[in-house]
Amino acid sequence: IPDTVINTSCEHIDDFEYWYNNIPLGKIVILQSNDYHDLPEHVNTVTDKEHFVSTTPMTTVFYSGELKLSKYTRYMRIGIK
Repeated sequence: IPDTVINTSCEHIDDFEYWYNNIPLGKIVILQSNDYHDLPEHVNTVTDKEHFVSTTPMTTVFYSGELKLSKYTRYMRIGIK
């Protein structure tokens, strides 16, 4: 039984809240998203790190950070849901 969920492109998940809510509690999650709103396939971008934190609640956070790139900022969170 998998104990880790990795999604490095949360910005592509249409109904992200539904997707995230289906991850069982206690699972390790490794998630990335970004604020690059200009691509039509980016249906679930976030505005900043706090927004990403609010959409990905975790009971334990191992890492939460951002990487500023030339066109957008990439956000990452690792923890236990």
